[in-house]
Amino acid sequence: MRAISKTAYSLLLSTSLLLPQLAQAKSEAPATIIEKELGGQILNAKPSELEKAIAACIQQDRKASSKLAPAILKSGRADANAIAPFLVVASIHALGKDIKESELNGLIYETVRVTPDAVLEIVGAAARTVAQNQVEVIVSAAIHAVPDPYKMIEYRKGAHSGLSPVASRDFKGERSYKDTPEPGVVETLSEAIIDTAAEASGIGDRSGLVAAANDLMGDVHSPSPLGVAGDPNYGNEPRVEAPTIPVVSK
Repeated sequence: MRAISKTAYSLLLSTSLLLPQLAQAKSEAPATIIEKELGGQILNAKPSELEKAIAACIQQDRKASSKLAPAILKSGRADANAIAPFLVVASIHALGKDIKESELNGLIYETVRVTPDAVLEIVGAAARTVAQNQVEVIVSAAIHAVPDPYKMIEYRKGAHSGLSPVASRDFKGERSYKDTPEPGVVETLSEAIIDTAAEASGIGDRSGLVAAANDLMGDVHSPSPLGVAGDPNYGNEPRVEAPTIPVVSK
């Protein structure tokens, strides 16, 4: 057996010492990556600082793009639902114009899974940010991520079609409504996702979004206030207005 030279032995030794470090770097949790970029804890960071940290991390490694925002939202922040759409938009901007459908799908899916109550806000913000030919990806990912796409909700036109201006994006808690909102229509959550995406993106023909939802959910004949899903007259049925729900200010 030929003896190993000193040079080869040194290279082998240095490689063996380096491998555990490389493996550790690859397995580093998304929350840890964010906090290293922040130089502090996620819980103590301002929303604007989190947006900047996400952008910087994605520019360094775009493979982590679908994990960073969800990691922040899972950290225990009380404002998770409120900041979710801002973090999604920051991620999309960081990915740039060459964002892949797989990246967008993963980002929307993972984020909605963590904050399903903010799904319409997330969909509206994302749909306003991407090209119209990518809005179907947002619709499919969001419908796939919510626990119950057939859940009946009250939907108000324009309420979730974009990001509401918030001073410096640094705020605590949820947005509050002091005035009684306009009455909405009752529809399934999946229908509301389609409506929100269409309004936010400016898409006039919603047939592509409906087709994307049907491909995901199947031709399920589920009763709804709009008629029966899958029926040719489904989209032409009159919408049912929900009773006005008074809002009691604290």
